[in-house]
Amino acid sequence: MAHKKKRRNARGAKRISQIIGGSGSNGLLNNRKASKTNRITKTTRSFMSDQPLIFSWNFSVAVLGFSSSISPVFLQDGVFSLDNNPQLGSLIFNPPTGTVSSLTSAITLTQPVNVSELTEAFIRCGIWTRQENTNNFIPTNIFVDLPKFTGLKPVGTHFTATAHLSNSVDAREEFLLVYSLMFTSNPNVGTGISGIGKATIVFN
Repeated sequence: MAHKKKRRNARGAKRISQIIGGSGSNGLLNNRKASKTNRITKTTRSFMSDQPLIFSWNFSVAVLGFSSSISPVFLQDGVFSLDNNPQLGSLIFNPPTGTVSSLTSAITLTQPVNVSELTEAFIRCGIWTRQENTNNFIPTNIFVDLPKFTGLKPVGTHFTATAHLSNSVDAREEFLLVYSLMFTSNPNVGTGISGIGKATIVFN
Protein backbone atom coordinates (compact mmCIF):
# COMPACT_ATOMS: atom_id res chain seq x y z
CA MET A 1 0.00 0.00 0.00
CA ALA A 2 2.84 2.37 0.83
CA HIS A 3 4.39 1.77 -2.62
CA LYS A 4 1.09 2.58 -4.39
CA LYS A 5 0.72 5.88 -2.47
CA LYS A 6 4.26 6.89 -3.41
CA ARG A 7 3.58 6.20 -7.10
CA ARG A 8 0.35 8.20 -6.98
CA ASN A 9 2.15 11.09 -5.24
CA ALA A 10 4.90 11.00 -7.85
CA ARG A 11 2.38 11.10 -10.70
CA GLY A 12 0.55 14.01 -9.02
CA ALA A 13 3.78 15.94 -8.57
CA LYS A 14 4.62 15.38 -12.25
CA ARG A 15 1.20 16.69 -13.34
CA ILE A 16 1.53 19.79 -11.14
CA SER A 17 5.02 20.39 -12.50
CA GLN A 18 3.68 20.22 -16.09
CA ILE A 19 0.82 22.62 -15.32
CA ILE A 20 2.96 25.32 -13.74
CA GLY A 21 5.75 25.13 -16.30
CA GLY A 22 8.12 22.59 -14.85
CA SER A 23 9.79 25.08 -12.52
CA GLY A 24 7.33 25.67 -9.71
CA SER A 25 6.43 29.31 -9.10
CA ASN A 26 9.22 30.42 -11.48
CA GLY A 27 7.35 28.76 -14.34
CA LEU A 28 4.25 30.84 -13.58
CA LEU A 29 6.29 34.04 -13.39
CA ASN A 30 7.97 33.27 -16.71
CA ASN A 31 4.58 32.67 -18.34
CA ARG A 32 3.29 36.00 -17.02
CA LYS A 33 6.38 37.81 -18.32
CA ALA A 34 5.95 36.20 -21.74
CA SER A 35 2.29 37.24 -21.94
CA LYS A 36 3.21 40.84 -21.03
CA THR A 37 5.89 40.87 -23.71
CA ASN A 38 3.39 39.64 -26.32
CA ARG A 39 0.78 42.31 -25.54
CA ILE A 40 0.31 45.00 -28.20
CA THR A 41 1.12 48.47 -26.93
CA LYS A 42 -1.29 51.10 -28.21
CA THR A 43 -0.69 54.84 -28.41
CA THR A 44 -3.62 57.22 -28.90
CA ARG A 45 -3.34 60.78 -30.15
CA SER A 46 -6.39 63.02 -29.79
CA PHE A 47 -7.04 66.24 -31.69
CA MET A 48 -9.68 68.96 -31.18
CA SER A 49 -10.30 72.38 -32.69
CA ASP A 50 -10.49 75.40 -30.42
CA GLN A 51 -12.47 77.32 -33.05
CA PRO A 52 -14.43 76.48 -36.22
CA LEU A 53 -12.48 74.81 -39.02
CA ILE A 54 -13.00 76.71 -42.28
CA PHE A 55 -12.22 75.11 -45.65
CA SER A 56 -13.60 74.87 -49.19
CA TRP A 57 -13.36 72.56 -52.19
CA ASN A 58 -10.05 72.67 -54.10
CA PHE A 59 -9.19 76.04 -52.58
CA SER A 60 -8.36 75.64 -48.91
CA VAL A 61 -8.05 73.08 -46.10
CA ALA A 62 -8.11 73.16 -42.30
CA VAL A 63 -5.29 71.82 -40.12
CA LEU A 64 -6.17 70.36 -36.73
CA GLY A 65 -3.80 70.18 -33.76
CA PHE A 66 -3.99 68.52 -30.36
CA SER A 67 -5.89 71.47 -28.88
CA SER A 68 -5.83 74.12 -31.59
CA SER A 69 -6.35 74.59 -35.32
CA ILE A 70 -5.37 76.81 -38.23
CA SER A 71 -7.71 77.54 -41.14
CA PRO A 72 -8.22 78.29 -43.88
CA VAL A 73 -4.89 77.12 -45.31
CA PHE A 74 -4.77 77.91 -49.00
CA LEU A 75 -3.70 75.30 -51.53
CA GLN A 76 -1.34 75.69 -54.45
CA ASP A 77 -1.60 72.88 -57.01
CA GLY A 78 -3.26 70.69 -54.40
CA VAL A 79 -0.58 71.09 -51.70
CA PHE A 80 0.45 73.69 -49.15
CA SER A 81 3.84 74.81 -47.89
CA LEU A 82 5.37 75.91 -44.62
CA ASP A 83 7.06 78.66 -46.63
CA ASN A 84 3.69 80.39 -46.97
CA ASN A 85 2.24 79.10 -43.68
CA PRO A 86 5.04 79.08 -41.06
CA GLN A 87 2.45 79.03 -38.26
CA LEU A 88 1.65 75.42 -39.19
CA GLY A 89 4.98 74.36 -37.70
CA SER A 90 3.38 74.35 -34.25
CA LEU A 91 0.87 71.68 -35.33
CA ILE A 92 3.36 69.20 -36.80
CA PHE A 93 3.60 65.89 -34.94
CA ASN A 94 5.80 62.79 -35.20
CA PRO A 95 4.12 59.40 -34.95
CA PRO A 96 5.48 56.53 -32.89
CA THR A 97 7.19 53.98 -35.13
CA GLY A 98 4.65 51.26 -35.83
CA THR A 99 1.26 51.04 -37.51
CA VAL A 100 -1.78 53.30 -37.72
CA SER A 101 -4.63 50.95 -36.80
CA SER A 102 -7.53 53.41 -36.86
CA LEU A 103 -8.50 57.01 -37.53
CA THR A 104 -11.75 58.42 -36.14
CA SER A 105 -12.99 61.85 -37.11
CA ALA A 106 -16.00 64.04 -36.45
CA ILE A 107 -17.21 67.53 -37.30
CA THR A 108 -20.26 69.56 -36.22
CA LEU A 109 -21.36 72.34 -38.54
CA THR A 110 -21.32 75.88 -37.20
CA GLN A 111 -22.67 77.30 -40.49
CA PRO A 112 -25.25 75.76 -42.85
CA VAL A 113 -23.97 74.27 -46.09
CA ASN A 114 -25.95 73.73 -49.28
CA VAL A 115 -24.87 71.17 -51.87
CA SER A 116 -26.53 70.74 -55.25
CA GLU A 117 -28.86 67.75 -55.55
CA LEU A 118 -26.87 66.76 -58.66
CA THR A 119 -23.90 65.62 -56.61
CA GLU A 120 -22.73 64.45 -53.18
CA ALA A 121 -20.14 66.04 -50.96
CA PHE A 122 -18.10 64.56 -48.13
CA ILE A 123 -15.43 65.70 -45.69
CA ARG A 124 -12.12 63.89 -45.60
CA CYS A 125 -9.87 63.90 -42.54
CA GLY A 126 -6.41 62.64 -43.33
CA ILE A 127 -2.73 62.72 -42.54
CA TRP A 128 -0.53 64.83 -44.78
CA THR A 129 3.23 64.34 -44.72
CA ARG A 130 6.16 66.60 -45.35
CA GLN A 131 7.62 65.94 -48.78
CA GLU A 132 11.27 64.95 -48.62
CA ASN A 133 13.74 67.85 -48.87
CA THR A 134 10.94 70.43 -49.15
CA ASN A 135 8.55 72.39 -46.94
CA ASN A 136 5.53 71.07 -48.89
CA PHE A 137 2.90 68.86 -47.28
CA ILE A 138 1.10 66.30 -49.43
CA PRO A 139 -1.75 63.83 -48.71
CA THR A 140 -1.06 60.24 -47.67
CA ASN A 141 -3.32 57.20 -47.96
CA ILE A 142 -4.10 57.45 -44.24
CA PHE A 143 -7.55 59.06 -44.10
CA VAL A 144 -11.19 58.62 -43.19
CA ASP A 145 -14.14 59.87 -45.25
CA LEU A 146 -17.13 61.16 -43.32
CA PRO A 147 -20.65 60.31 -44.58
CA LYS A 148 -21.70 61.76 -47.94
CA PHE A 149 -24.38 64.44 -48.00
CA THR A 150 -26.40 66.56 -50.41
CA GLY A 151 -28.96 69.36 -50.15
CA LEU A 152 -29.13 71.80 -47.24
CA LYS A 153 -27.46 70.82 -43.98
CA PRO A 154 -28.27 73.12 -41.04
CA VAL A 155 -26.12 74.31 -38.15
CA GLY A 156 -25.56 71.49 -35.68
CA THR A 157 -25.40 68.71 -38.28
CA HIS A 158 -22.90 66.14 -37.02
CA PHE A 159 -20.77 63.83 -39.15
CA THR A 160 -18.52 61.08 -37.81
CA ALA A 161 -16.73 57.98 -39.10
CA THR A 162 -13.92 55.56 -38.28
CA ALA A 163 -11.47 53.96 -40.71
CA HIS A 164 -9.73 50.75 -39.67
CA LEU A 165 -6.26 50.83 -41.18
CA SER A 166 -2.91 49.09 -41.30
CA ASN A 167 -0.41 51.71 -42.44
CA SER A 168 3.22 51.63 -41.36
CA VAL A 169 4.68 54.89 -40.04
CA ASP A 170 8.09 56.00 -38.78
CA ALA A 171 8.93 58.37 -35.92
CA ARG A 172 11.12 60.41 -38.29
CA GLU A 173 8.11 61.41 -40.40
CA GLU A 174 6.44 64.80 -39.94
CA PHE A 175 2.65 64.81 -40.09
CA LEU A 176 -0.25 67.24 -40.10
CA LEU A 177 -3.92 66.29 -39.67
CA VAL A 178 -5.94 67.94 -42.42
CA TYR A 179 -9.66 68.40 -43.17
CA SER A 180 -10.75 68.90 -46.78
CA LEU A 181 -14.01 69.01 -48.74
CA MET A 182 -14.53 66.48 -51.53
CA PHE A 183 -17.22 65.76 -54.15
CA THR A 184 -18.17 62.50 -55.83
CA SER A 185 -18.75 64.40 -59.10
CA ASN A 186 -19.75 67.85 -60.42
CA PRO A 187 -18.08 69.78 -57.58
CA ASN A 188 -19.86 72.91 -56.39
CA VAL A 189 -17.20 75.58 -56.82
CA GLY A 190 -17.18 77.96 -53.88
CA THR A 191 -18.86 75.59 -51.44
CA GLY A 192 -17.29 75.83 -48.00
CA ILE A 193 -17.47 74.19 -44.58
CA SER A 194 -17.36 75.69 -41.10
CA GLY A 195 -17.42 73.36 -38.13
CA ILE A 196 -15.86 72.17 -34.88
CA GLY A 197 -13.69 69.11 -35.51
CA LYS A 198 -12.13 66.38 -33.44
CA ALA A 199 -10.19 63.24 -34.27
CA THR A 200 -8.38 60.30 -32.73
CA ILE A 201 -5.54 58.26 -34.20
CA VAL A 202 -4.59 54.89 -32.71
CA PHE A 203 -1.07 53.57 -33.31
CA ASN A 204 0.11 50.02 -32.60
